[in-house]
Amino acid sequence: MRHWKLALASLILPLVLWGCLDAKSMGMGRWPTYAPPPALVFSAPEATLITKWSQESPELFKKLQVHNNQWAAIVNTHNKEAIKVNLTQLEKLGHDQDVRDDYKKRELEKCHIKE
Repeated sequence: MRHWKLALASLILPLVLWGCLDAKSMGMGRWPTYAPPPALVFSAPEATLITKWSQESPELFKKLQVHNNQWAAIVNTHNKEAIKVNLTQLEKLGHDQDVRDDYKKRELEKCHIKE
């Protein structure tokens, strides 16, 4: 009779120690959303230097623009998916439509996403 308890404890103990019984490790819990960083603001002399640099090295300038746009798209896609997952969890937890609408509106504004 005691052996099955020992076997069960030996199976559960590593899960507890490694944090595998944490709700977030099982896909539950709120997914984070990320607000985009504020736009860069340049002074007139800096803007002149950037314009000059973009004309002198258009390939490098374009490469940096593409990289920046790709990262922005990745964050935007993650935020949309996170909002969708979080809304589903709120629904499954029994929150009413007003709470879900308020959450969605707040997160869309935070992430600068247009519906």
